[in-house]
Amino acid sequence: GNGDPNFYKYFFERDLEILQKDGMLSILIPSGIQTDQGSSQLRKLLTTEYLLQEISSFENKGYEKIIDGKAIRMKLFPEVHPQFKFTIVNALKTPSHPFSTFDAKFYLHHPKELYEKAPIEFNVEMIEQFSPENLSIMEFRSPEDYTLCSKLRSGHKLFGELPYKLNSEFHMTNDSSLFHKKDEIEELSEKEREKFLSLFEGKMIHQFSSSFDEPRYFIRESEAKTSLLTTEKNRVKRLYGLEQSAVDKLKINLDYQDYRLVYRTIGRSTDERTIIASLVPQKVFLGHSLNYLANYRWDDEKDLQVETPKEDAVFLMSLFNSLTLNYYIRNKISANLTMNFMNELPIPEATQKQKEYIVKAGLTLLYLSSDEEDYEKLLKQLKIKIDKKADVIRLRAELESFIAKELFKLTKEEWEYLTATFVYGAKSETKKELDQIIHYSKEFFAD
Repeated sequence: GNGDPNFYKYFFERDLEILQKDGMLSILIPSGIQTDQGSSQLRKLLTTEYLLQEISSFENKGYEKIIDGKAIRMKLFPEVHPQFKFTIVNALKTPSHPFSTFDAKFYLHHPKELYEKAPIEFNVEMIEQFSPENLSIMEFRSPEDYTLCSKLRSGHKLFGELPYKLNSEFHMTNDSSLFHKKDEIEELSEKEREKFLSLFEGKMIHQFSSSFDEPRYFIRESEAKTSLLTTEKNRVKRLYGLEQSAVDKLKINLDYQDYRLVYRTIGRSTDERTIIASLVPQKVFLGHSLNYLANYRWDDEKDLQVETPKEDAVFLMSLFNSLTLNYYIRNKISANLTMNFMNELPIPEATQKQKEYIVKAGLTLLYLSSDEEDYEKLLKQLKIKIDKKADVIRLRAELESFIAKELFKLTKEEWEYLTATFVYGAKSETKKELDQIIHYSKEFFAD
């Protein structure tokens, strides 16, 4: 496989190899075996050349035990972080067949749940339905989750099948020589300060907002531009086998020069919201805690860049932030919202009228939730007039219900179930806002 060479992968593969025919392997390993891209080849091996019998996944949050009349929190592994997950895998060294099934249990806390909790029956076809390339195993809490996610997935293209590309820009460690702290910039003259642009990090954005926090670092635009241009030229040269002279003649636009759709790369299944996306202003740079939708992609036949329509970026931002897709992806990930997980999101095909509504609503929320002057130019570009006095909470609720009802065809009962799973972050201001959005959204399902 690929990715970090974690020892558990070596042990797991070697253990499978040394089994005798019809021998059984029972092993306790990190839950990355179920979802990480770097374990995809191991999952393929496990589900084709071996007979997978059981996957039982534990969270290390522990359970309560009464000792001397007091409730004590017991963690299975006291020295390990509570959000870490690990998995028991049972497999036989015998080839599987198209109808092979295995029992799966997720989010266990107490060892007795191994025997008491009813399993969900999985098969390889189900895995391929949700993750055709990565073969990640979705971590359903209940059979109802499997049924609902199947409906959300059914009949829709995956994001990775659409003509878009996700990228990352600057690494906070590898590119740190380019970064300048805020106090360093403030000491410069106004003329010199104008030569620097903000570096956006994940904590600076929230859903539909690019002004959630202040920047910590700035980068001299000329240095960053040179670095990004060199990287892009090398990529094009390698991709198309061009001579350097031919590459130098190409007109290359850089993504940072225009508005970009971004999302936080850290997103847990137990976070208040898992996908947090926004458009960021023109002329800002991005740290690796933000991935972004490329503004330009290369047309193989014409050797030129094709621009991603801004309407598409706003449409996708609205879908990424929806409770519907947040719920869906929570059944797939542990802690990191990699590009591969995003590529496995189902994206419904909207009618022109549906898309126009979603784009206008998403743009309104972006404008009202961010520094408004950053997006005046975008409003003019898209020729969209928004209600600058709109109630953000009500509009979010209306947009949420529209996406769920019109695009994913959810019923009132399914929406009730889906929204009831958003229970994390009970004391935060953003959770109070989310509760209001959910409350109002149900009004739009009343009819």
